[in-house]
Amino acid sequence: MSEQLAQKRVVATTLGDLLLIACDQYPDTDAVVLPTQRTTYNELRQRVLHRARSLRALGVKPGDHVGVLLPTCMDFVDTLFAIAMLGAVTVPVNARYKPPEIAYVTENADLVALITTDEFDDTVNFIDRIQTAFPDLQDNDDPGQLSIKTAPNLTNVIVYGKRCVTGMLGQAQLDQLAEKVDENEIHLRRVQTRVGSTALILYTSGTTSNPKGCMISHESIIRNSSSLGERYQLAHEDSFW
Repeated sequence: MSEQLAQKRVVATTLGDLLLIACDQYPDTDAVVLPTQRTTYNELRQRVLHRARSLRALGVKPGDHVGVLLPTCMDFVDTLFAIAMLGAVTVPVNARYKPPEIAYVTENADLVALITTDEFDDTVNFIDRIQTAFPDLQDNDDPGQLSIKTAPNLTNVIVYGKRCVTGMLGQAQLDQLAEKVDENEIHLRRVQTRVGSTALILYTSGTTSNPKGCMISHESIIRNSSSLGERYQLAHEDSFW
């Protein structure tokens, strides 16, 4: 056995703890860099905890499935870690999905909330797709407690941005909800989350039949990422595309 292998230690933790560990060690190091935005670990931590408090105020609890219909953006990173902090499960919804596919995954995955954005281009309008997927969404006067016939578990549709959409909770409303939850409650949920708990449910392509959800644990994600980091000999100051 080589000396290098003998010194190797396998670290398994949760996504929530992983973020906080990185923030403790490298608070001012860039965590994410996008073409028009960048954030340090400390800034990311603050936004994640704020968003987790908002979701907790809506009633999201450990084990709940939360759909995320977002493009590649900072909001996706914030939301992924916020859901993980609560011990809940992120279900990424393919940005290419049409309304019937969105409706299918929402019902099949037992989503309690679906998060999207009002940002769109000429080819993608997530709000329109969700409204088409759930025609009775616009009949709901209380976006805090939805009643959707085809998705009985879905109680909230959240839209990031500035638009106010019937049946959907807006960004301003979501931010106000954070004030109702103490940050210690988020940390309580975080420390109770096990490394073997499901962190993600990824749906297969469904080329021959309906997509099927694959459950992936916190431990699986972090062990795989750690192995890749070692293979590419990455340090905290490195960037990886």
